[in-house]
Amino acid sequence: MTPSHNRWHLLWQHGVLAWRLFRDEHVSPFLKMIPIASLFYIVSPVDILPDVMPIAGQLDDVGLFLLALQTFISLAPQDIVDMYRRQLGLSPDLEEDADIIDVDAEWLDFDEE
Repeated sequence: MTPSHNRWHLLWQHGVLAWRLFRDEHVSPFLKMIPIASLFYIVSPVDILPDVMPIAGQLDDVGLFLLALQTFISLAPQDIVDMYRRQLGLSPDLEEDADIIDVDAEWLDFDEE
């Protein structure tokens, strides 16, 4: 499995993990507002970086959504997260997965010099 394929697979698995946590009755409804709020931000006309800006306008939406999912997973009850992580074959340590997902966006250079 290539590193790129591994990252996409891991991102997909984290999306599945977040979905399972979202549907779990033991996860607080207040916590479930985190991913919902991020979706509202994406469809909202109010934006940190306007979507008319090529690439950067969409990257802030994606980045905020991924941050919201990671925050949601981190704040969910640890025993429930661990149960779903085992079911999905993920490592028990979220930080270990974050090292694989680490996105390097240094190629974005907005300086016009």
